[in-house]
Amino acid sequence: VPNVLTGITFYMLYKILNLEYQGKIVAMLPFTPWKFFQRFTMRGLKFDPEFLFEGTKRIQGPEQACGFLIVYLLSTLSVKFMVKQVLGAKPPSGADKGLFTMIDDPRGQKF
Repeated sequence: VPNVLTGITFYMLYKILNLEYQGKIVAMLPFTPWKFFQRFTMRGLKFDPEFLFEGTKRIQGPEQACGFLIVYLLSTLSVKFMVKQVLGAKPPSGADKGLFTMIDDPRGQKF
């Protein structure tokens, strides 16, 4: 249940922030990403490349522009990780080994 509530909360937050930052450049990457990742980094951007990148030495082109989606995804992943660390969310005792727990369990030896 907590995972569902967390998912709903982050989805609502995404929708609200997306209204504010849709079509805007929120970051500039220090590298040019591969074509596959450019779909995510440039998603929803609307800009005129000649106007934005005149006279800049560190920016090679509009491919380095980063939209809201990738910044949101990276920050959401780090926030979820930190919240789990602070709250001490750990797997139940005995489930630390994942699938191998069933194999090591004496009841699982019957099979």
